[in-house]
Amino acid sequence: MDSFRAQIAVMQSYEDAQLTERREKSATARQEALISAVSMSVIAAELVLLLVLVSRRAGTGIRATESLH
Repeated sequence: MDSFRAQIAVMQSYEDAQLTERREKSATARQEALISAVSMSVIAAELVLLLVLVSRRAGTGIRATESLH
């Protein structure tokens, strides 16, 4: 009976170690996903800002050209 308890204790410690490792991996993956999402959002916002600036500049140039004619 003691050998069964010992074997179960070994199995439980193995499962606990695996669970701890999986939790650490999960936390790392969650953090990386958050960093990735925030980075992509910042890049998207910068591209929209760049588009607005380029559009304004092009509109100003077109209006200036039209006023000369």
